[in-house]
Amino acid sequence: MLYSHKNQYPDKLPERIRLSNGSTRTDSSTFTTEELSDAGYVAVSTAPTYNNRTHNLSWNGSDWSVDELTDLDITYATEQQWSEVRIERDKRIEAVEWNSVSNELPDDSGKEEQRCEKVEEEEYTEICPEFKGTYVQTLYDYLKLRFKLGRVRFLMKPPRSCLSWHRDPEKRLHIPIITNVGNVMVIKDTAFHMPSDGAAYITDNREYHNFFNGSEVERVHLVSTLLE
Repeated sequence: MLYSHKNQYPDKLPERIRLSNGSTRTDSSTFTTEELSDAGYVAVSTAPTYNNRTHNLSWNGSDWSVDELTDLDITYATEQQWSEVRIERDKRIEAVEWNSVSNELPDDSGKEEQRCEKVEEEEYTEICPEFKGTYVQTLYDYLKLRFKLGRVRFLMKPPRSCLSWHRDPEKRLHIPIITNVGNVMVIKDTAFHMPSDGAAYITDNREYHNFFNGSEVERVHLVSTLLE
């Protein structure tokens, strides 16, 4: 149950309230209806359900209000959500030692050599607890409706660095977050840049490929393994 204190935005009851005579009461489980009313708390009905991508929930002092977002509101909300993603990304980048891992790469003769053990992509079915309830989960749930996913990771490529020439067992879906024209992917004989324009790009990593960041800043993509 939520309560509004003197018409403010509803919240859970505090463990301490002040009555009109100046005395206080503690332990919210023991507050009486009369005490809550005297302290200025009013019980509030459950908030209505709504689509937070297209509508906004607000409190007018006495009741809930659901209003349709304008195009400008949606643009601002999307930017705010991506800001949360970037903050969480930066935390995780700082906590990880970044290493490039390739599955198969050719030796001097062109013969393939296994570089690491095969990752069981099908086992990655849950989002990390740190991302639950964030825009990352919204995006993850959206992608899962459209694709069969393996790992979904934030991948950072340091400035002035390059991956080896290799290939992977699966395709990849890229959503560029931080990038610039100095970041280029090469698949077989084709080189291309994936801009950070809100779009998703599917790359056939089953072909030989590499990636290089020739810029002076880090490149960060959200990369999903696509299972067919």
